[in-house]
Amino acid sequence: MKVFSAAIAHESNSFSPLKTDLQSFSKDLLLLPSRGQQAEAQEVINRELSFADLCADRGHQYVQGPVAMCEPSAPMANEDFEFLLRELEMSLTAALPVDFVLLFLHGAQMTTTNFDCEGEIVGRVRRIVGPAVPLCVELDLHASITPAMLEAASVLLACKEYPHTDFGLRAVELFDLAEQSALGTISPQMSWQPVPMLGLFGTRQAPMRRLLDRSRQLEQRPEVLNVSLIHGFPWGDSPYTGAGVLVTVDAGRGDGPGDNGLGSNIATDLAAEFFSCRAEIATVGLSVDEAIGHAMRDHGGLTVIADVTDNSGGGAPSDSTHLLSALIKAGAKNAAVGMIWDPQSVLRALEAGVGATVRLEVGGKASPFSGPPVACVATVTCVQESLHLRGLGGMMHRLGPGAAIDVAGVKVVLSSERLQVYTTDCFTALDIDPTQCAKLVVKSAEHFRAGFDDIATSIVYCAPPGVMSMDFSTLPYRRLQRPIWPLDSVPFTRDGKEWT
Repeated sequence: MKVFSAAIAHESNSFSPLKTDLQSFSKDLLLLPSRGQQAEAQEVINRELSFADLCADRGHQYVQGPVAMCEPSAPMANEDFEFLLRELEMSLTAALPVDFVLLFLHGAQMTTTNFDCEGEIVGRVRRIVGPAVPLCVELDLHASITPAMLEAASVLLACKEYPHTDFGLRAVELFDLAEQSALGTISPQMSWQPVPMLGLFGTRQAPMRRLLDRSRQLEQRPEVLNVSLIHGFPWGDSPYTGAGVLVTVDAGRGDGPGDNGLGSNIATDLAAEFFSCRAEIATVGLSVDEAIGHAMRDHGGLTVIADVTDNSGGGAPSDSTHLLSALIKAGAKNAAVGMIWDPQSVLRALEAGVGATVRLEVGGKASPFSGPPVACVATVTCVQESLHLRGLGGMMHRLGPGAAIDVAGVKVVLSSERLQVYTTDCFTALDIDPTQCAKLVVKSAEHFRAGFDDIATSIVYCAPPGVMSMDFSTLPYRRLQRPIWPLDSVPFTRDGKEWT
C-alpha cells in the first residue's frame, strides 16, 4: 500500500505578544518536499512518529509531505497558513493514488481569521483523496475538536499523557488503525462529548491518573478502538475551546454497523466523571511569595518551581523576571533559573567570555507581563556557541548561542531562542548540575516533570503575572463558548446537558 504523511502543527495562543509567520516555522522546523527536503522530513518523522519505519517494516510505500512545526505563539496570518496548505495539497496530489493518509496536527492552531485550522487541513485532504481513503490524525491532547474535523477525518486520536511522553506509541496506534481501515477489517466511528471546562490537567497525579487508567481499560474491549481525553488549550480564544472525550469504536462490532450508541455512552459517562473531578485535577499556581517561601525552607533535597504562566510551550515569551527577582531579594543560594529568553544578554555574555563580569538587564523585554528587566552585575559562568536541547520524543532543538550567568548567587540560563524546559539538558549543557542545587525555577507548565520528577524532593507550581494567566477571568475572551467552568458557576446547562 502507498501511505502519505504530513505534519502541520502550531499551538496558537490568542493572548501571546509574539508574532507567528513562515519565518517562525523556518527557525524551528519547516521541511518542504517541493524544495527537495523530503529526506530530512523523513528523518524527523522517523524520530518522532515512526511512520516511515513502520512502512518499511510492513512493506508499504511511504511518501512524505510537508513538515511544519514551531513554538507556540500568536495566531499566524492567513496567507502564511494558505502557503502551507498549498504545499500540502501539491505534495498529496502528486502522490495520488494513496491507500491511507496520516497527519500529525496539534489541534489548537488558528490564524487571525480562521479558528479551525485543523478542520481546514483535514477538509482539504479529504476533498483530494475522496470519501473512501482512510484519513487518520494524531493530535496533542491540548486540542480543540471541531465539527469539521469530525466530519472529514476517519480517526482522530490524541496523546494520552501530560507530560506528552507517548507520541510515538500513539503514532503506532494510529498507523495500525489506518492500516486496518484500508484493509477493511475495521470500520471506525467516532463519538465526541465536549466537557465545558478550562485548565491544565497533569496525568501523573490522581485523580487524572485514575481517569486515564479507566480509559485504557475501556480500550481492552474489542469493539473500542480508542479513547482520547481531550484537555483543551485554555489560551486559544475560539468557539471550540474546552475539554472533552473522544471515543472511536468499530462500527462493525458490538452495537452493529452504523449504530454509535456504544461510543456515545462511553463518551457521556467519561465526560461526566472528567467534569466531576475538575477542581481536584486542575493545576493551581502559588503566588510568587508563596512559592519562594516554600523553596527557602529546607526540604532535604531539590525544590523545583514551575513558572507556569511564562511557559514558551504555551506561547509565552519565557522572559519574565518575577521569580528571578524574588530569589535574589530572598538571598537564595545554590539556586538556578532556566531558561530566560534574552538574545541581547546572551550576546553580551559571549562577547565578555567565561569568568568576565558584565552589566546586564536580564529579561523583561517582550511583554508588559514580563516584569522589569533585572539590572545586575553578573559573572559569566559558561557559554555555548550552539545550544542543542532535547524536546518531546527526543527531538533536538537548535537554539543558537546560550549562556549561564551568576547573579548574586543565583545561576541563570539565558537562551537566544525560546524553548520550554523539558529535561535537565538546559542546565547541564551550561555546566549547572541540577542535582547539586537546592532550588530550581523552570519555565514550563508540566512537561518538565518527565525530566525532574526523579531528582526533585518537592515540586510546586507558581503563577506570577504572565501571558498564560491561570486566572482565566482576567483573559479578554471574545469567542469562547459560555457557560464554561471556572468562568461560570456550576450547575449550568450547556449544549442541552446539565453539568453539576
